[in-house]
Amino acid sequence: MKCNSCGDSIGDIEIICHGCNEAYHFACSISERTYRAKANHAKLSWRCIKCRQGKSATNTDTRATASGSESEIDKETSDSDAEINPITFTTILKELNSSIKLLAEKFDQQNVSLKKLIEDNDKLTEEVKLLRKTVESKDKQIELLSQRINHLEQHKRRKYVEIHGVKQSKDESAEEKFQKISEEIGCADVAYKSVSQVSLKKGDFLLVKLKSEE
Repeated sequence: MKCNSCGDSIGDIEIICHGCNEAYHFACSISERTYRAKANHAKLSWRCIKCRQGKSATNTDTRATASGSESEIDKETSDSDAEINPITFTTILKELNSSIKLLAEKFDQQNVSLKKLIEDNDKLTEEVKLLRKTVESKDKQIELLSQRINHLEQHKRRKYVEIHGVKQSKDESAEEKFQKISEEIGCADVAYKSVSQVSLKKGDFLLVKLKSEE
């Protein structure tokens, strides 16, 4: 058997190509060490360089043919899309411009509304300040009125005198008792309107209403 690469005879050691079924020297095809290191299935499927180059060329032609077909399909699809969708770049720009103008108008409207809200808020703030001042003024007036009422009550109480420790008796009236007490303490000339005998749980006393100085 001769080597398909160099044409010399092959002895006992040889390697067979799985593609063309031709014999080769290890020196003319693959190193013996590399071949021996391969797995059994790799040894059985080993191909010579001619078969490998032929397969590669076939695969390249197949891929080129497939790529050409895909390019034609893509071109046809692109042409079809161009026929179906007539929108041009200028039309798209016009639509975008219209959308931008619409958004700008809405923004201006929102800006006007915001300014109005700010103005209304400022007015309300001023009104609140005025109301606070009014409330403070009213509080001061209420305080003054309270002081005035207290003063009047104190002034009114000065017209009454309570004389405790005077027991109630049938033989002597309340006025007689007051006159007697007034003479004893040197105040017989005190002017009064009325004298009443009051009896309570805490004790009896005379309630004398004095005449006003006015």
